[in-house]
Amino acid sequence: MENLGTFDQLFYKANQYQVMSLIMGGASILAPARKGGRLNAQVIADHLAARLGEIPLLRAKFIQDPLRLGTVKKLPNPDFDIAKHVTVVSLAKPGNYEQLSARLGELSAQPLELECLWRWTVIGGLKGGKLAIFCKIHHALADGIGITQVLSSIYDPEPVKPEKPRPRVPSFEEEPSAASLLGGAVVESLRRLWVKTPRFLMKNTGPVLSSLGSGARELWENRNDPNGGFVMPEMNPTSLNTSEFSGRRAVSWKTLSLAEVKRTAKRFSCTVNDVGLLLYSYAMQHYFEQTGESIDFDLWCGMPMSTRTSAHGEGGNQVTVGRICLHNTIENPLERLRAINVDSLEVKQAARPEEPLLDMEEVADLMVPLVMDGMFFVAGKLNLMGRAGDSFAPANGIFSNVPGPPKPVCVANAVMEESIPMIPAVDILAVSGGITSVADALTIGFHCDGGVVEQPDLFVKGIERGLKALQDAGVEQ
Repeated sequence: MENLGTFDQLFYKANQYQVMSLIMGGASILAPARKGGRLNAQVIADHLAARLGEIPLLRAKFIQDPLRLGTVKKLPNPDFDIAKHVTVVSLAKPGNYEQLSARLGELSAQPLELECLWRWTVIGGLKGGKLAIFCKIHHALADGIGITQVLSSIYDPEPVKPEKPRPRVPSFEEEPSAASLLGGAVVESLRRLWVKTPRFLMKNTGPVLSSLGSGARELWENRNDPNGGFVMPEMNPTSLNTSEFSGRRAVSWKTLSLAEVKRTAKRFSCTVNDVGLLLYSYAMQHYFEQTGESIDFDLWCGMPMSTRTSAHGEGGNQVTVGRICLHNTIENPLERLRAINVDSLEVKQAARPEEPLLDMEEVADLMVPLVMDGMFFVAGKLNLMGRAGDSFAPANGIFSNVPGPPKPVCVANAVMEESIPMIPAVDILAVSGGITSVADALTIGFHCDGGVVEQPDLFVKGIERGLKALQDAGVEQ
């Protein structure tokens, strides 16, 4: 049994009190690894169950003391049943893109219970004898990079004989009693009050006061400089800024050649992520033009960034979020790409300072769990997230880059052709975009609130428009 990480616990509580649902998802399209081969959805599901059932993180459950004084604990679930987590469905003929995107939206909209924090669905009936795998996992278990690392064991570099789940040896480890959990919570609270807090204050009071003094002096010295103060970027809300989740999801995606995108990035001295942001910018621009919404200002997106290092263990969340301008008001695609590249570098440097003033996870760890529960309870009851979304737009969308396997990977006797990102669609933002890859296939995916975004393929058309603009600009250069 171990304590849930501070940020893991925040994600868990946000869902528990219905403040915000943070469910990661994604889909993969599989084809027979051998020419003329056939794929069986149940066989692939059994193989996944065999592999997934051996991953400790996925066999975990969360518990907390009855008064919620202590941290949420993570421990092996003695009643773990893989059959509750891996299921099979099938599409009707012809099993095309439109049917698959609709089914992915339906599966994404289904909530995850806190007693079942992840689910895999094998989708049969795709055109050409292919299959799809849809997965969803609660953000409390891991961030995108963390779950990618954890799930690496389900893939093989070559086709292998499909496996079947093995009977598990019953666990005789007893779950802690309520009294035991409560006793541990009291000890934890006393340690937080008498040990952690004084240690934190001794360590950080001097540097914080020094930093405040330096900041005050800088403000005073620049008091007459009109450009000397920080100005919060103007954030204009759009129809994609919502106050609550409609209960529906919509999905679309476009797959490109990773090699071509890398060549483009190299040619224009930027990164693959910058090219992805440029295409996301065109996708958003095209969506608003086609829906008739006037956007004469720059759009901004939240960009999750991993802070994970080799020292971090299995799963968990090691992530920060920056905001980046999409520069959609710049018509020239090369100038827009350069502006995005400059801003992206600045955002990444600001998000990962070499010597941060305070360790925010350490700060969050000082928060009494009972206080955290109280805050989330009030936020959920009063719909504070929705009310905040009505008056303040933190961003107009989300864009994330989750690296995938650099080489071809197989699931039993199937090879993965595409990996479709479905970045969590935050309840107050109606679209999340992202890129991921497998081998030489780079896929840009859009995960939307289906009650707001009725035509998710407009984003894909915007991607195609952005690609053409970039190619034409490269020829003219």
